[in-house]
Amino acid sequence: MTGKEIILEYLKTHEQFYPHELALITGIPNNRIAQAARHMVKQGHLSVVERKWKTVIYAKRKVKKEPIKRNPDGTGWGCANPMTA
Repeated sequence: MTGKEIILEYLKTHEQFYPHELALITGIPNNRIAQAARHMVKQGHLSVVERKWKTVIYAKRKVKKEPIKRNPDGTGWGCANPMTA
């Protein structure tokens, strides 16, 4: 399994993780888990919850849904040109 697969599998049952803790559980080297976690942060899959000296806590990124922007008259932006209506 790759580091990314292990992290995603672990996050199905846990809120957050330390790379060192996950390395001890799985037996995979700590640097491989940490490298995969850093890469997943850059891709937007994970977020850094806390950073203390050399210890980093990662968690799955929560997806926020943006509300649809509307004009005061209720139509979406750019739906109609008032000059041609």
